[in-house]
Amino acid sequence: ALAYLLARTTDTVADTTRIPGTVRTESLKMLSDGIQGKRSREVVVNQMASFVPLQENAAERTLLRSLADCLEWLEQTVEADRDDIRAVLEKITQGQMLDLHRFDSPAQVRALQTAADLDEYTYLVAGCVGEFWTRLCFRHLRDFASLPQDEMLALGRRYGMGLQLINVLRDAGPDLRAGRCYFPDDELGAIDLSAAQIL
Repeated sequence: ALAYLLARTTDTVADTTRIPGTVRTESLKMLSDGIQGKRSREVVVNQMASFVPLQENAAERTLLRSLADCLEWLEQTVEADRDDIRAVLEKITQGQMLDLHRFDSPAQVRALQTAADLDEYTYLVAGCVGEFWTRLCFRHLRDFASLPQDEMLALGRRYGMGLQLINVLRDAGPDLRAGRCYFPDDELGAIDLSAAQIL
């Protein structure tokens, strides 16, 4: 639950389009440092406070106001779980910052360049979550799986990436209108199609 709340918090910061992308990237980096224990909780919470009034969704305003509690909860979490939460959040925020960098001009529809870029994106925002859940289940659930942990980690990674591909399809319209195309450009080119044409 804590990992989910922190991931939703970073996602909310990344998606606050009323703030320039460069500022969101810097804020995400600071938030990530706070989650990793590299910045003081007070400094991070104060920085994120500027995002609160910009949220149209009341639940997201509440979530950002709860950041101090989430960071305190993280510090009190058992070390192995805390380490896993920090590891998965580091990858998720890396993926979000990469997205802000790749799609830094909403007025222009840009596509990912290659299938490898799509794999990287789906791993960073979802495949790593499949790995996270697998590690958590092996640690906390008796007889969780009959397969070895390495095989289950690979399955969890692919499952998370697959779910993110479904999100790519589901959100294609809003993403394209926001200047983001997750269909790789080299594959679109192979069928004489561009991201702008899809839009």
